[in-house]
Amino acid sequence: YQRRVHGGSGALLVASETGVRMLGLSPSDYIEVLACEAATGDLYSDTPPLLMPATSAAAARAYSLADLTPADVDVAEVHDGFTVVEALMLEALGFVPVGQGGFAARDGITQRDGKIPCNPSGGILGCGHPVSASGIRQIASVCRQILGTAGPSQLPRSVRIGLAANMGGDDKTSVVTILRRMECV
Repeated sequence: YQRRVHGGSGALLVASETGVRMLGLSPSDYIEVLACEAATGDLYSDTPPLLMPATSAAAARAYSLADLTPADVDVAEVHDGFTVVEALMLEALGFVPVGQGGFAARDGITQRDGKIPCNPSGGILGCGHPVSASGIRQIASVCRQILGTAGPSQLPRSVRIGLAANMGGDDKTSVVTILRRMECV
């Protein structure tokens, strides 16, 4: 068994509405960042092992900034470096009640046709974990779902709102990004 954790790099082009117009490209090909919120925890104290307070805090601020709720999200790419982490992320992001994350996959909630399709790209466990680039890969996967260009991993329904959530350590840092197709330029 060879663990696929390695360094990596990635890039995203971020532009204002004015910048998009200056590029002369079609606005329908752009994704709007509704919110991108980060939260950190104290590196020197332990958090409860089955809770993710940094992710919960980043998600709460992101939902508030975007004026959305977890029910508005059509697809999510979440950190799943270990299987249990995906279950805990689902809880911290508000997709399922605390204590129910482990049942989400079993009950079909996170499947391609479920209530909140989660990691249709394969997630970190399926795609590898280029630590420096995993968050960008998650955002790119969500963007492809929204644009309808995700190939074999494309969901069978229209995707309007997507969320990417990544964390480091045992939830000592967390970033939650909410995206949608750009509606006006």
